[in-house]
Amino acid sequence: MMMSALGFALMGVFVKIAGIQGVPLMEIVAARALISAILSYSDVRRKKVPLFGQRRGLLLLRGLVGSLALMCVYYSLVNLPFAEATVLQYLNPMFTALLALFFLGERLQLATVMCIVFSFLGLLAYSTEDDHRQRLNMIAFSS
Repeated sequence: MMMSALGFALMGVFVKIAGIQGVPLMEIVAARALISAILSYSDVRRKKVPLFGQRRGLLLLRGLVGSLALMCVYYSLVNLPFAEATVLQYLNPMFTALLALFFLGERLQLATVMCIVFSFLGLLAYSTEDDHRQRLNMIAFSS
């Protein structure tokens, strides 16, 4: 898990550096997509799995949504301060749980609801003005 966190942190730093140096966003996304495609293709070949799977429509939809998500993440890394972009990325599980509730009809357990609430409160604490942020941080740390 530490290696994964380190890998994502380094990826974010390199994307930020590339953006600062003027590399267009879509070129950064294309480079990442090319590396991902090569690694995925070699893994699919090694496991002898059909390249396009059984449900091609869903695979295409997943690819389109994943590409859009990657563009959004890289856009935030290039255009926002690094800390803010990282906070937004770590909210992904909250949105995943909420989307699963609405689109898949999954039931949320109490622990998941509590995590969603705390994630949202953390976002509010981070994004409010400095005076209010100090008060919210005191409430968060006292609980």
